[in-house]
Formats: sequence, C-alpha cells, structure tokens
Amino acid sequence: MGYLISLEIGTPPQKFNLTLDTGSSDLWVPYVDDETCKSQKNGCPGGSFDPTTSSTFANDTSHTNFTALYGDGTKDIGYYFYDTVTLGGTTVKNFTMGLAETTLDGTITNDGQGICGISYRSGEAAEGWSHPTIYEEMVLQGLIDRSAYSLYLNDFQSGEGSILFGGVDSSKYHGDLTVLPLQPDQNGSYNAFWVALTGVSIKDDQGTNSLTADDFTGVYALLDSGTTSTRLPADIWNALVEDLGIVVTSKGYFVPCALADIDSGITFTFGGSSGPTPMVPFSALMYPFVAATSDEGVPLCYFLAGPSVQGLTILGDSFLRSAYVVYDIPNNQVSIASAALNDTATSITAIPTGTSIPRASSTATLLLPYSDAIASASASAITSYAGGSATMSFSALSTALSSEVACASASKTNSGRKASSTDSTSAACTHSISMLSGIASVLIALTASVIF
Repeated sequence: MGYLISLEIGTPPQKFNLTLDTGSSDLWVPYVDDETCKSQKNGCPGGSFDPTTSSTFANDTSHTNFTALYGDGTKDIGYYFYDTVTLGGTTVKNFTMGLAETTLDGTITNDGQGICGISYRSGEAAEGWSHPTIYEEMVLQGLIDRSAYSLYLNDFQSGEGSILFGGVDSSKYHGDLTVLPLQPDQNGSYNAFWVALTGVSIKDDQGTNSLTADDFTGVYALLDSGTTSTRLPADIWNALVEDLGIVVTSKGYFVPCALADIDSGITFTFGGSSGPTPMVPFSALMYPFVAATSDEGVPLCYFLAGPSVQGLTILGDSFLRSAYVVYDIPNNQVSIASAALNDTATSITAIPTGTSIPRASSTATLLLPYSDAIASASASAITSYAGGSATMSFSALSTALSSEVACASASKTNSGRKASSTDSTSAACTHSISMLSGIASVLIALTASVIF
C-alpha cells in the first residue's frame, strides 16, 4: 500500500495524485508527451503536466538535467522547472520541480507515477547544487514556522490518512509522544529517516515473546512511506516465520487469514528502554482479503513483512499505519506514538521555531555506532519455509487481487541517486490524503490505494 497526496501545479491548476515518499526528496511529474503516458489508455496514473498551458511555468535553464534513479532500477529523466504548487488551498509559489520527459523501466515497469518526496534535501537527485524541499519552501514563504510535519496514515480499511505540515494533531495518537534522535551516517551526516530499532517482540494474553536475541543492541531502521511492507533483520524475520508459520514462496509471504482476528501483534521498541513502543496488530500486517488457499483449504492472506532488503531494515506503510510520527528535519529527530486509528477529531498545535515538539512527553537519546547498527544480522533469511505443509493456490490470488481492490501502478521506493532499496515482491495500494489550511500549519488528507 502506498499513499497519494492530491495537489495542483500551474496556472490554471493541473491536478495530480502523487506518491508521498519519506524515502526521497524530489517532487517530480511526468511530461504530458512522455511515451509512457501516451502508451497508457488513461495516461500516467497520477497525472501528467503540460507546461504550455501554465502561465506561471518557467524552465530552469541554469541547472543540469533532472535525473532520478530509484532502488528498483527505474529512472526518470527530464529537466527542472519552476511553477506554483497548491496543496489543500495553500499556495507555494515558484517551487522547483522535475519534469520527466522520459521514464525508463527497471526491475519493475515504470508507469510514470509522479512522486512528492519529503525527506532531507541532501537526498535530492540534483548534483552540485540543491533547492528547497516542499516543506522548506513553506517555511521560506511564511506558511509554516518549522521544517517539520506529522504523518498519520490510518488503517488499511479507512482508505485515507493525513499529513500535517508545521503542526501536531494530538487527537491522532494515544499514549506518550516520545522524541527520538535520528541516526547519522558514517560521516556524521543526516540524509534519511534512520532510527534506532532496539527490540521486536510479540505480545498477547500469554505474555511477551522477544524475537531478538539477548545480545541484540539494535539496528538502523528506515522510516519509509514509499515502501509498502516492513523489512526486518534476518534473525528477527526467521524467528517471526517460525512463530507465525509464515508461508514463504517466490510470490511473497502468506499467513492464515484468521490471524487478523487474534488480539495481538508485533511490538517495536526504539531508542532503548526509554523509547517508544508502538504495537502493530497482525491485522495491520495483512491485506484484508483471501489471496490463496492451502491444500487443507485454509484461507491465506498476503503478509506485509519480509526479510531485510540488501541488508537494510525498512519500516514501510505496514508499520507506519500503526504509528503517529512527527518528522523534525532541522533538529534531526522524530517523535513517535501509537496511532489513534479512525479518530475523526482534530486538535492541532503549530510547531514553533526552535527545538521542542508540542505535547511530546519524553525523549530517548540512544545513538547506535554506525558500523554495528547498519548490519541487519549474521544469519541468512529463510527463503523456503512453508509454514508446515501448505500448498499455494495462486489462481485464488489473482482472482482476489482483481475483484477486491482497484489498483494502480507499483510504487517506487527510496528515490534519488542515493537510493538503495526496493519493494519488488510486495503488493501495494495507494491511498489519498486530504489537506486543510490552518494557522502556521497545513493539513493535507492522503488517499490510500493498493498497487500490485
């Protein structure tokens, strides 16, 4: 599942539904005459841009061509331009974006789905120069006070969540909102939303079963809304496979659909004993429809977790739906709490200049040694465990996917030339996000949709 943000570009406005991606930093859209858009019956899925019809369009001739390379091997090539971007009634003027004239396939098909990246500026595709991100431009134009935003994806069934630029909505989480330092790279720089994952366990009415060894000190884990599933260190994944009887196949990972009815889930601990501990229900880690059946006739559902990708631990949408996360870029920190799902109330506080996060009640300070923490685990991930004697029926899988959801194209993850991960084995659907204007904050609603 990926998430789409609705916005408009140009004058008069041209409408777009762009993938919202905390793992990349550029906002780009496909050119209306891109061959990929022209070859599809309904054009590129998130919309395409016609610069000739916008009176506020300006070509950025002073910089090199726009080239975005993704972890899945797809590439988007074009040029930079300036134009007006409107999000939920709030206008950002003369914003720098990429216009992709050519979209190339990688390990997956590139369907020309545009992206709104909201990671660090250092993750931009530009080489030798940089430009403000969308949230930085909001600060520069006086729309919000700090380069910070809150992300609330909500659950799978709701079909929508929200992103709040420059504010915190206390009605969207419960328990403590805990500040957590982001983890730097080997040079001490911050370029992505890496956090210290220090524990993973399963908790139910029988107690707590830790999936981490006694000597586990933690790993870097990337908070990435552009990735559908959650990717765990090999040792943790192996323990989870055996505990839940996960069916591992070349087509993905499956569990009995009845698991969604169990009042239990996976608890993630961040930043050591003083850090936040959001729990992800099993139901949030599964698509809510039958994808296949075992040879005993047991209904099986697609499981939205797997082993680490190229050694990287990634906490994608299947984790983020159960968490409320405040991203504070200038202070290199996030704040995490358990999401209050399907809460319709609103209680917004603007994030002021400075370092404090409104209503955050505690702070975890653990920083992991880079060389130790970036390695996921010493063991190899299970690749053939079948959870017993289950045999998959993939005719049921294809039928379920076509009848239960309306799907768009596969989302890209971790864009830009520094990208290194992909989510090629998981299904994803895109949700929409809405946006409202407020004092010193901008609230946008997101739409979720499933992409396979």
